[in-house]
Amino acid sequence: MATRRLSRIDLYLPISSAVAGTLHDVDPSRVRVLPSFVPDEVAASVAPNAPETLPRPDFLPPGPFLLAVGQLGEHKGIGTLLEAHRAMRHALPLVLIGPRRPDTPDLSGTPDRPVSVHEGVPHEQIMAAHRAAEVVVAASRWAEPLGLVAVEALAAGTPVVAGDVGGLPDVVGPDCGVLVPPGDAAALAAALDALLDDPERRARLGAAGPARAARFTAAAVLPELEAAYREALEGRASRDGVTSLSATGATSAT
Repeated sequence: MATRRLSRIDLYLPISSAVAGTLHDVDPSRVRVLPSFVPDEVAASVAPNAPETLPRPDFLPPGPFLLAVGQLGEHKGIGTLLEAHRAMRHALPLVLIGPRRPDTPDLSGTPDRPVSVHEGVPHEQIMAAHRAAEVVVAASRWAEPLGLVAVEALAAGTPVVAGDVGGLPDVVGPDCGVLVPPGDAAALAAALDALLDDPERRARLGAAGPARAARFTAAAVLPELEAAYREALEGRASRDGVTSLSATGATSAT
């Protein structure tokens, strides 16, 4: 029944190349990759030319730190991140923002490599934490459809080290971050150490982040979404022999 109905769909809107790759036997002309987006004001709040309206949250450690935001479960690679954190040459605090889960591993750190966990943090403070971090880590092991945490980190001008899986490669390119094999703690530790060894590279990647993140804002995505719907409506009208479209919708896209 589902297979028969698929032929009636005018437009598929997968949010990443990875999701598009699951659309087997679908006519590519009916597929348009359009990402999820962050509100324009979220990106603007941490843009390089934005006023310093986001003070450093009090819960952050006083010096440099690493940051990860999201559910604290194994699907997000938290265990991999903790193992990498223990193995790194650089002994930086690790800040985790997000809810615990039944599969959350032991989150205790050590005196020289502390791990702090914060739940229920307001979004504005999360964005301020993105801005303050040396590196944001998105070590997912599962195929995330996209990865809006990475978008927000890039908008804040902070480089991202992410798992090379799912939609994250659509967000994190070599100009603004580093991709590592998912679940590989040694590769993650090496990538983080390499960035911390090279402040100039870290600054260069961070500076490229806002332009990359701008592709995932409402201002960039919504016009493309509207254009895709117009094309779908026009295609349906052409197939059905309708010569004009009205705002009330004599035809529509399924």
